[in-house]
Amino acid sequence: MRLARAMFSDAGLFALAVVFGWTIWFTVREDLNETQRTAVQIVIEAEEGLEVSPRTQTVHIEFQGARRAIDALRATQTPRIVRRLTLTDLPSDANETRRDFGKDDFDFKQSLGAGALAVLDMEPAVISVKVFRVAVTKKAVAPPEFQGAADLGLRHVLQGYTNEAKVRGTVSSLDTFREIRTFVSREQLQGFADSLRDSPKTLARLVLEIHPSQKDLFTLVDPSELSARVELSRVAEQEIFVPVRLFAEAGTTTRAVRRLQFAELNKPHFVAGDPPKVRVLVTGVPSALSALAASKVHAYVLESDLPADQRNGEVPLHIADMPPGIALTQEYGVYVEEAR
Repeated sequence: MRLARAMFSDAGLFALAVVFGWTIWFTVREDLNETQRTAVQIVIEAEEGLEVSPRTQTVHIEFQGARRAIDALRATQTPRIVRRLTLTDLPSDANETRRDFGKDDFDFKQSLGAGALAVLDMEPAVISVKVFRVAVTKKAVAPPEFQGAADLGLRHVLQGYTNEAKVRGTVSSLDTFREIRTFVSREQLQGFADSLRDSPKTLARLVLEIHPSQKDLFTLVDPSELSARVELSRVAEQEIFVPVRLFAEAGTTTRAVRRLQFAELNKPHFVAGDPPKVRVLVTGVPSALSALAASKVHAYVLESDLPADQRNGEVPLHIADMPPGIALTQEYGVYVEEAR
């Protein structure tokens, strides 16, 4: 019995010694210094009025510290250090400069909570950024270029466009140009060309794109998008001869003795004959123009279009039965006079 008690007593003392020894080993282990090499993202921010490039760079930093601090660092999925620049970082007489930063220029404790860690090394040892002075100013906008309009068979008449814009950019970049170059892309024109199959012209709002040579120099502030109002029409044109007649409009009150005729000295597009004809220029969809010869287009003028107190003058020409997709390129008129 005494032997059993002695054996149990020795086993208890042994277990207590093991637990005590493991506790001492774990405590000492946690306080031992370790090193850890970690990829860290360096972010350079700038206050209003400044721009930096590049904003983000990746460096490899070797940390040293207690194991618990190293473990906390390992648990950080994307270590990130932020350094903010102010206007005082740029000389007052310069619009741009270069700044170099080493490991001592960053606050690792505030950014990573690495107060218990020492920074042994950073690779690369120095990172460089360019600092630019930024301004917001107004710039004139040049009339747009229309890419591929001739190849697509489109005529364009600019009705209006955004001719001034407020832009933001670096001062050194804004000083390199006086006006903003813009263009309308071929793809955008192609879409409108397809829509003109059933109509000869349309008034479209087109989005203007910045020319590639200036695209990276600034950003639009107001308006956020440049646009233009453009009349688009098919370039295909055809000259046709149309018979023309003179009608008295029903329901009008004119002098009973008044009777009009086409004037002998008339417009260049008026062709005397039996019947008289007018030579007009039409534009439209090529497929519609090809079918124009088989159509029964005719022209006429109204006696009532000549004021009652006039014996002669110009009256507008009216076109009837014009096929869809065809339109006159301009308004036409002819001279009429009272018959003797």
